[in-house]
Amino acid sequence: MEKISKTILILTFPIVIFLLAADLTVFDQSWYEKKFEQHKIYDTLDAPQATIDEQARNILNYIQTKESLQPLLLNEKEQIHLEDVKNLVTKGHQVLILLMLMHLVLWIKIKEKRKTLLYAGILTLILLGLLMVLPFEQVFLKFHKLVFTNDFWLLNPATDNLIKMYPQIIFQTLAMKIGAITVLVAFLALTIGLYKQRGQTKIWQKS
Repeated sequence: MEKISKTILILTFPIVIFLLAADLTVFDQSWYEKKFEQHKIYDTLDAPQATIDEQARNILNYIQTKESLQPLLLNEKEQIHLEDVKNLVTKGHQVLILLMLMHLVLWIKIKEKRKTLLYAGILTLILLGLLMVLPFEQVFLKFHKLVFTNDFWLLNPATDNLIKMYPQIIFQTLAMKIGAITVLVAFLALTIGLYKQRGQTKIWQKS
């Protein structure tokens, strides 16, 4: 049972860290406004900056189920896609809560906590490294094909404001931010695991 519990913790650790990192970064309205300025996104839409910011704020609250969607700049296709995004975010939150509860129980039960944390950190870095090797556009496309059951996510810059507000560069920068947080947590897990493992080795050698 100990071995099974450790295996589950190691394999699900990257998922928990990724979902937590995403939750910390995706819903930061001020970050989007800075990126809108940086990438001159305000200039691409035929609307006042205040309206664009209000639509962006509403979208973030909507996909967190905090308020209803106000289609200030959105057509019907975009509204359907955002409903799909909201459902995906809701499922992601549910998975995160379940995994965190499971981790809490299993971390309490297992004995080799530091060794498990060490291997979990290593696996997280390996998986993240493999993702970084792949072109972002390819990963982005595969992700959408995997999680969405329709083609409403295929937006056209000529007719759809949503893709003007959130071009690929926004998601790429967001992915880098999530990846950076994930790397930091993985290295923290490695540091704790290695430090304690070395300490245990020295104690064993002295005895």
